[in-house]
Amino acid sequence: MTVKDIVDPNATPLARPQQVAGVRVVLPATWWVVDLRDEAVRRRSITTLVEEQLGRADERAALRADLRRHLEVVAIDAGALGGQLMAISLTCAGPVPIPASVTVYRAPAGGRATETLSDVEAALRAHPATSDTVDAAQGPHGAVLRRTRTASGAADLGAQDVPMLLADYWLDLDDGVGLVSLTFSSPLVDAREALLPLFDTVVASVTPVTSRTATTGKRSHLHDEPGHIPVHQHVRDGR
Repeated sequence: MTVKDIVDPNATPLARPQQVAGVRVVLPATWWVVDLRDEAVRRRSITTLVEEQLGRADERAALRADLRRHLEVVAIDAGALGGQLMAISLTCAGPVPIPASVTVYRAPAGGRATETLSDVEAALRAHPATSDTVDAAQGPHGAVLRRTRTASGAADLGAQDVPMLLADYWLDLDDGVGLVSLTFSSPLVDAREALLPLFDTVVASVTPVTSRTATTGKRSHLHDEPGHIPVHQHVRDGR
């Protein structure tokens, strides 16, 4: 089994619908979700994730502590930028993990509630980085803007020598709240052409929460249910 096989959206039948900040997004069933809005919920979710991945054996205590600290730093930084939800891929191709993550924002990080897709696109095209690719397309619920780039990992996490694939998306759901922004990252830079279709599919699932979707799964702010990940037309170059 290859990376392309494991991230192919057509081969990912199970899904985890999540509701946060007025939007609903469908994630692969193998992605672990962390609510960034509540410190206690965030800490509990990270602790559970670490224990499920590393177990509770005493000899792994230091490793668990290091992983918790790493995830806490990432989650706190994402929340400080306005992140509402973070999800971490636990998908594996056989014994090999396929690392990736996504953070969902209810407005561009550092942006304004009144900012439009045209504003974002103009800013991206005015100051492009060498590795940036900016694409625009019409998604199932309106216009979608995607910036794909490579960058070094975070220096404060000791990952400054690790190249990262980053894919930033912006959508306008026309509900008067502001843009929805999703940022995906993965160290599998060479798997770009396999990962981007999956990222596109997740973005295509984003919808505003309606009265019908808001009444399902009232157990918590974030909830999941079995379902199927919808495969839509992928974002493509619209220049």
